[in-house]
Parts: sequence; C-alpha cells; structure tokens
Amino acid sequence: MRAAIVCGGDFSPVLFGKCGEYDILIAADSGCAALASMGEAPDEIIGDFDSLGYVPEGATVLPVRKDDTDLMAAAKLAVGKGADEIDIFGALGGKRFSHSVAALQTVGFLSEKGVRAVIRDTRCTVTAVSRGSLVLPESMSGIVSVLALSGPVTVTIKGLSYTLPRQVLTPLYPVGVSNEFIGEAAEITAEDGTVIVITEP
Repeated sequence: MRAAIVCGGDFSPVLFGKCGEYDILIAADSGCAALASMGEAPDEIIGDFDSLGYVPEGATVLPVRKDDTDLMAAAKLAVGKGADEIDIFGALGGKRFSHSVAALQTVGFLSEKGVRAVIRDTRCTVTAVSRGSLVLPESMSGIVSVLALSGPVTVTIKGLSYTLPRQVLTPLYPVGVSNEFIGEAAEITAEDGTVIVITEP
C-alpha cells in the first residue's frame, strides 16, 4: 500500500505529481495548505496546527507539547492504515532546520520498521536502508551519499565511483559523502544498523 505525506516545508507541485498514484494522502499540519493550493484534498489531516494557524475541518488535532513531530504522527498513521511504502513531500527546507533533521530520523525509523520511505525534494531524494540492501538503477546519475544514521554500521557499496568492502561507518564521521554514479547499477548494503542514502543531481 502506497501513502503520500505532504508537510509544510518546501513543496514542489511538479515533484508531487498526481495524488491518484497513492492509496492514501495525508497532510501533516500546514501541508494541507500546500495541497489546497493545488486543489487537492487529503484523506487525512493531522497535526498540532501551530504552523497553519487554524484547525482544518475533520482534522486529527495533536497537542503542541508531544513527543512525535507532526510528520512522525502522520507516518505512524499511514503505517497503521497498512502503508508499506511512503513518499514524503515538503519535509525539507521551511523555517526550521531541526524539522529537516527530524525528517531524516523519521525515514530511518520507518526503515527499521520495514517500511520504505522516501523524501522527495527538488534538491535531493532521501531514503534509508536498515539491515538490508538498496539497488539503484544504472540510469541514475549525479551524486549519492551514504551516511550512518545509527551505528556503527557495516556497509558495503558496489557499482559507484568509490566502493566499500564492509566498511564500518559511524554517525560521527561523514566518510560516505559525495560518491558518484558511474553508469552501473549500484548496490548499498547495511549489515547492521541504518544508513541514509541521499541522491542529488
């Protein structure tokens, strides 16, 4: 089951595409304003609405003082409805850098739960790998960075400009930044722990 979550950060209507591609469309807080600007109505709206400034009709209202970010709450809602693939829009940029970092952690959290989550942004695409492998097709080009989100993580990288044979990565040293596609299918394996994979044009 595929879900899309739209947040209140930088949002590109072109990148979002058609909401009909998803089984469920969730707005996290002011993400509902981004969808409204496109004439789209989410299936679910959830958040504390401190960013939006008003409570949309039919929304699930969360307290401002809580453990989960609005994105995390939306992600848990999607998983609870059966989603095993989640595309996230508008999670980066915005007014608060801390929310961008929290979005990366949310992708890692979902990966450890067996859910494939992808942040889609005009500047980059972000996903995570937890105790498994990710294959990127040979058609991809540009920069790819593999960074430990938990650790230490034993990582193997094949098919990129810089390969790693079972290299131990930690969250405290960015040795996996700025690798390059070389026209081959790339495979990134995390034997233990979680890495984030960031692709950039």
